[in-house]
Amino acid sequence: MENFLGSQFIKKNKLVQIEEIKNADIVLLYVGAKWSGPCKKILPYLKKLYDKSNRKQQVLEIIYLSCDKNEEDFNEAIDQMPWCYISYKEQGLREIIVRHYNLVGIPSLLLISPWGNCVSSDCVTNLAAMTVSQCVELWRNRLSESSRPSLFG
Repeated sequence: MENFLGSQFIKKNKLVQIEEIKNADIVLLYVGAKWSGPCKKILPYLKKLYDKSNRKQQVLEIIYLSCDKNEEDFNEAIDQMPWCYISYKEQGLREIIVRHYNLVGIPSLLLISPWGNCVSSDCVTNLAAMTVSQCVELWRNRLSESSRPSLFG
């Protein structure tokens, strides 16, 4: 995962090392922007997913990659998010991620394997059509079906 997403993120203004994210069963990459209508619509569903999934223990982590046009919009967007994000200043990393995962539109919500591969790119559709528990079960199954040795050992 570190190869494509970097080695550290930010969560609630604190640095989070990639090793901490490996504790989550499910890692989603959320690509969005404050100005996007569809991103505004999906945000409440993402919050519900994040809160319900992690109620008892850390099951899921979301990493936000911004496509905001300026840092002010980015800061307003992350104020609404309880999960990790990639710093707005990491423009070069953003370009690498967009190219690597062939991202063409927002919102994008990708299920990411521990070694950084995209296991599923239709997570927005899943989130809209299923309950939180159904999504978690589906994504766990997809991860186990694609299982291979982890970078984390």
